[in-house]
Amino acid sequence: MNQFIGLLKVLKSPTIQSFCKIAYVPIRFITIAKKSIALPLYTCSSLHDVSFSTILLTVFLFVTELFPYSKISNIFLQMDLESFLLGIPVVTRYWFLASTIVPLLGRFGFIQMQWMYLEWDLVVSKFHIWRPLTSAIYYPITPQTGFHWLMMCYFLYNYSKALERETYRGRSADYLFMLIFNWFFCVGICMAMGIYFLLEPMVMSVLYVWCQVNKDTIVSFWFGMRFPARYLPWVLWGFNAVLRGGGTNELVGIIVGHAYFFVALKYPDEYGVDLISTPEFLHRLIPDEDGGIHGQDGDIRGPRQQPRGGHHWPGGAGARLGGN
Repeated sequence: MNQFIGLLKVLKSPTIQSFCKIAYVPIRFITIAKKSIALPLYTCSSLHDVSFSTILLTVFLFVTELFPYSKISNIFLQMDLESFLLGIPVVTRYWFLASTIVPLLGRFGFIQMQWMYLEWDLVVSKFHIWRPLTSAIYYPITPQTGFHWLMMCYFLYNYSKALERETYRGRSADYLFMLIFNWFFCVGICMAMGIYFLLEPMVMSVLYVWCQVNKDTIVSFWFGMRFPARYLPWVLWGFNAVLRGGGTNELVGIIVGHAYFFVALKYPDEYGVDLISTPEFLHRLIPDEDGGIHGQDGDIRGPRQQPRGGHHWPGGAGARLGGN
């Protein structure tokens, strides 16, 4: 017993504790190096496949694992992720999470792209009935498409949140019906045109509706260009057609967004007749909040408040694209 007590005194001595603190770093370095490097390099078949972003992610994971109680870790621990997510309206919240998490899982090899994309033969002949849904939330992230995917996530977050919070305030069931309406027509058009992924047309359709509801709001683009929001979808279409080629995905989103805007908002506002209405089961799924009214009678007779804040693509004064 005396020997045990003596051992405890030795272990509690300042010298031993200082040694443990010094030895902690190299020991932890060895134990977590393999763990932190394995994830970002999972999909790299050779050293030639290692990109700068992969190296950066490796360093980030390594540092945060190596120093869990450092200031770096504390910064991320202090981020109130729960409050951020709860601040997003319910429909936009789940759509945003699905459209960010699922592509990232695919990027790191947890999901295979071959099971996610939309194709007529696979849906009809082989009865892959999940593909119309997975193709709406999946996007192949590569070094060439990564930045474009980030921009789609920004547009989704900002404009979907703005629509659900303003035009459909207290009526998230009606907003969910809008997304279902747009998704249904995106599936049909994309299958006919051979478009494999629906995320971009879906986001563009939501952006188009916001721009029509807020058509007189002045937005800013690159090089200080300023114009009414009604022109923004066409500017983005031309911008992507020049820089990336094509522009088909954006055009599909514009067509679908215009179809919904006319049928659900413009026609009822002008003629007082609802051509479509939200099914009752959606109202039971997401009950209206106080002040919400059933139906698709959003007021389109004047500009709404633009999304606030924003990133710098494009930048400038006015209603910055992608503002939150």
